[in-house]
Amino acid sequence: MSAKFAARSRTAAGGPVSRGRRDSFLLAVMFLLSSCASGPQSPAHAVPSDYYHWNEAATDRPAGWVVILPGSSGLSVFDDDRHYFDAANRYNELGFDVLVVDYKPAVRASANAPEGASPGGKIEWITERAIEWMWHEHPRTRTRQGVIAAWSLGAEGAMRLVNDDRKTKSLQIGSAVFFYPTNFEQVELDNQVPLLILIGDNDDVTPAAAARAMVENRSPGTAAVELIVYPGARHGFDIESLKTPRTIRLLPMFGPSATFFYDPDAARDASKRVSAFLTENQ
Repeated sequence: MSAKFAARSRTAAGGPVSRGRRDSFLLAVMFLLSSCASGPQSPAHAVPSDYYHWNEAATDRPAGWVVILPGSSGLSVFDDDRHYFDAANRYNELGFDVLVVDYKPAVRASANAPEGASPGGKIEWITERAIEWMWHEHPRTRTRQGVIAAWSLGAEGAMRLVNDDRKTKSLQIGSAVFFYPTNFEQVELDNQVPLLILIGDNDDVTPAAAARAMVENRSPGTAAVELIVYPGARHGFDIESLKTPRTIRLLPMFGPSATFFYDPDAARDASKRVSAFLTENQ
């Protein structure tokens, strides 16, 4: 670790980040509306597995498997359609088979998707179906323990899974990694498997203070949580294509905004921490 980052990381456990309740509420509405939007209809012949992307590790003895759940915008972050596949490649290099789940079109292509479910409920449901598909199509994963790696909105479904002791056991989920998780549905964290959360203290989509409170308010007896808060880092701090800040607004030119920006120091440290976390928990 560089001296520069070591100095920054010592301040990572500082006080809560101040956020206006009104702005946070409006941003939550914006992201939930985008997550619930119907989007373009899947082709009539489409099936959910058309939106499952398999990346196999180059080994006969994989360390396990990872299911990647992207953020609200799906597999493309602005004009970057490589981020989640680059993440999959990094997990492959660590010896993990990877399934990237593009959950929005996968749900739309499902004949029996749960009607009336929340965005988090739909993500949870399709993730279960995706793991079952993976076991059938790639049998070597059936005897291995798995990891759920979720970004932003993907954590709304992932959190429901890691909170459910029965499902973590039946789906063989052994741990989870959340990058700047949203929790607009206000699900209480009751994780049954070890969890690593990585977030920036300048994140104006998923405030670090909310992540701290979520962790601190867990019920006694839950599994371990490691919360890493990066000073100055924003939403998307690990997305290398965001070297120029990108800001979105609820209304054009004014009103609450959300800024996405790459932080190379935070990204490098996060990568090391994910590797160490998986080594320890798989």
